[in-house]
Amino acid sequence: MQFLTNISYEPFLIIVFTVFISLFYKKICNFFNLYDEPKNIRKLHKIPIPLINGFLLLISTNIYLIFDIYFLKENYLRFNLLLIILINFFYLLGYFDDLRDLSPKLKSSIIIAILLIIIPFDQNLILKSLIFESLIEKEILLNQSSLFLTVFFIYIFFNFLNFIDGLNGIAISISSYFILILGFERGYFYNIEVLIVLCLILCLFFNLRDKSFLGNSGISLLGILISTLYIKEYNINQTILCDEIFIIFFIPGIDMTRLVFSRIYNGNSISNADLNHLHHHLLKICDKKYVFLVYLTISIFPYILSKFIVNYFLVIIVSLLIYFLLIYFLKRFNKNI
Repeated sequence: MQFLTNISYEPFLIIVFTVFISLFYKKICNFFNLYDEPKNIRKLHKIPIPLINGFLLLISTNIYLIFDIYFLKENYLRFNLLLIILINFFYLLGYFDDLRDLSPKLKSSIIIAILLIIIPFDQNLILKSLIFESLIEKEILLNQSSLFLTVFFIYIFFNFLNFIDGLNGIAISISSYFILILGFERGYFYNIEVLIVLCLILCLFFNLRDKSFLGNSGISLLGILISTLYIKEYNINQTILCDEIFIIFFIPGIDMTRLVFSRIYNGNSISNADLNHLHHHLLKICDKKYVFLVYLTISIFPYILSKFIVNYFLVIIVSLLIYFLLIYFLKRFNKNI
């Protein structure tokens, strides 16, 4: 219980309020037209599904950040203000993407532009150097490239979170895992981390019952929220270093990389939807409602392995080997059924 020693009661009050709001999810979704339409082959549902999950995350995090500014002061004022701007902007971008299906080029251009404008206002959100636990002994100074590499890393994280959002429970459980790791590695949790995890548990309840999806709005919000929390943690506390972060994000990241190269090799656009994701292959061997648990277990494996093997390069090689063997097995299995 030492992990929760510095937690106040505010996150729990906010989550109670969020639960109350969720009781009216149908009215909220109807009013704001928060629905995910089955428009392409990647969509496994046949009817419009409410997108209340992202809305609940937006409301709860906004309330907390405003409350923190005036009372708790857990985070820096500038960080809170910028985070409010970023999560609301990214949510709205995802919201319009859900409504209008924005082109990938337009969406990418908007994301990169807003990050280049907003991020410099807080130096704690800019990566100045890359420090590794074991892969590289020397600190790599980024100098003039620091802002651009920071934006690049956020953009990459934003995209691979989009790539895993294709089946109930996966994106929500993986996002919870990312947040929980921050607290476990630090030795204690911040209030905002507790709130996010509690809200994600509520979202998971809706998601697993097919009552609501995250949608592009929810994924966009989580993408910017988690990436900025990791960058802030790295810059201020350095409890998790670059190779450790790489291992934590390894499975979703390598799956996205495989898909990108596969689409390029096949002459398709990188943004083309398909059914070649890891979770789609897992769907062939286990029940839909349990795929998220299998995916989460696979994603946690490199991090668990790193606790037993000191050499991080070996951890990456073993994880990479297991991942591609799994993909090979799943594809062979699919051909034989």
